[in-house]
Amino acid sequence: MYSSCGGPLVDQPGYKLLLGTGTVTATAQDQAGHTTVTSATYTVQVTYESPRLLINQNKEIEN
Repeated sequence: MYSSCGGPLVDQPGYKLLLGTGTVTATAQDQAGHTTVTSATYTVQVTYESPRLLINQNKEIEN
């Protein structure tokens, strides 16, 4: 997930997150003191492809 500023809202591999639906909340404040809060939900699930994708991802990191 990425914020409108281009930075990651959730900065870790999916396998480190709990299965199911989660929510990430971000708060931003500008120099004038205006504050805004926004939330986004995400879902972590396991599919038949998940183990293969994880193995291939690790192979790319090692090379």
